[in-house]
Amino acid sequence: GRRIVEMDDPNNGKKNLREDPKMCQRVNGRIADPNRNWPAKGGIRPWDYKSETEDGPGVAPLSEPESRLIFRILHAVEPMALTNIHSGMHGMFMPPDHTPIMVNSATALAQLKLQSYLNNKWIDGKCTLGAGGHAVGYVAYGTAMDFFRLGFQIPLAQTWEIYGNQRSEYFDCFSLFNPVEEEEKREYTRKWTAAILEQISLLHKGLLPGVKSPKDEFSRQVAELPKPNACGLTKSHVDAMDGLADIALGRGNRQERLHFVRDAIESTPTLAFPELPSPPPPAAAPTPVAASIPQELGKTEDIAVELNLDLKEKEREGRPATTAAAAAATTMQSFTTVLFLLFLATAALFV
Repeated sequence: GRRIVEMDDPNNGKKNLREDPKMCQRVNGRIADPNRNWPAKGGIRPWDYKSETEDGPGVAPLSEPESRLIFRILHAVEPMALTNIHSGMHGMFMPPDHTPIMVNSATALAQLKLQSYLNNKWIDGKCTLGAGGHAVGYVAYGTAMDFFRLGFQIPLAQTWEIYGNQRSEYFDCFSLFNPVEEEEKREYTRKWTAAILEQISLLHKGLLPGVKSPKDEFSRQVAELPKPNACGLTKSHVDAMDGLADIALGRGNRQERLHFVRDAIESTPTLAFPELPSPPPPAAAPTPVAASIPQELGKTEDIAVELNLDLKEKEREGRPATTAAAAAATTMQSFTTVLFLLFLATAALFV
């Protein structure tokens, strides 16, 4: 079903949004960005962080009622596919957000090829593809998408940036993020609705590894798609993509190709950026935050701590993190695409 989480209006109800500098920020009433308020590297500031212009991560991971509510929804639904809709540019991004190098797995590489197909078919090839931490030009810590993948272990977690007008005037954030002309708005709505409907169809056909199909292999249809141009790819990604295509199309010795793919994935380089020291924790959590959290969300913090501790422990051991939510998700016979109806409710984006 449709779930819309509203945030405080930092413009305080001002009507002249195109002249209000706060329209460029997406913070809530506590000057915290719910998309920087998640446990995966939550609270960490990148080396080039600028406090006067960048949105804050909140006093602690999941300190904000908006992010806590989304956490509880996803923990209950246990989706196997999720598309996070943004605007500000044209893009289809894969995790991670905290590093420029894309995840190297059969699922990520297959979805990248499907994104390229959808981009060329429906969006006129406008979208930048690849790792979120590379494609947008900066790395971001504490994002929802990184936790959806690392914490909840959702097989397909992606971000779609559905509009951006780089010719808009400074501080005219309304026209930067939204098509203003009615005809343009209808055209964007038509194209992106078609793209997301076909995305759902492709998932139902089992074209994404791990969603109604084996998790470590390409389908023939995916193997036959051309290799995409994307940000955050290395030779290891290209080798893995070639090997997975060989396996799906029956080229070469299967066992040799499987070993080749495994070695390519394991050889994927990593890249870490310097980080600023974390600010000292506040003496006590602000009362408004605690007071605004509904009673039914009371266990969110315990669940988040459990998931995040498990994540950190597995990272220290060099093994993939697993969670109870992920274990349950892998046994599901169907999947849920979260935020689909939210996308169709385009009035929420284009007003």
